[in-house]
Amino acid sequence: MSMRLMVQAMNCKVGNPARKLVLLKLADNANDDGICFPSYQYIADKCEMTRRSAINHIEYLIKMGLVSKKERKNKDGSISNLYFLHLEQGSENFALGSENISLGSENFALGGSENISPRTSHSLEPVNEPKKTTQKSEAEMLLEQFGITGQLAKDFITHRK
Repeated sequence: MSMRLMVQAMNCKVGNPARKLVLLKLADNANDDGICFPSYQYIADKCEMTRRSAINHIEYLIKMGLVSKKERKNKDGSISNLYFLHLEQGSENFALGSENISLGSENFALGGSENISPRTSHSLEPVNEPKKTTQKSEAEMLLEQFGITGQLAKDFITHRK
């Protein structure tokens, strides 16, 4: 498992959450050189999808240039795939939405903002929202003259209403 490749895979824009999961699983299985050889069924099982979906997502990742595949024939006649991850180029080329992929085409990127969801802060720091300051009512100011302040004054006003 290569943590560097996992981080690079997380930063790649692939246009589909299931496809991202497949890319992350390939990165999880890869060595530091970006080489891995999991079976389609293994990827499908770990990503909780059908074998066909795993194959389709891998084929799309190959078209995007993030992954290349080499078929290996074993002595017993079976075939296994060797995958090479190319995430350094992928995170740069695809993050901006190149012409080869339609992740965020110009028509949608320049459209109006009415259907866009609000930005979410993913900061681990607590959010300090400003406290609302309220002006004292006439009743609170009158009670203050008699030494009745704070919650007692508010309770008295609420009770008298």
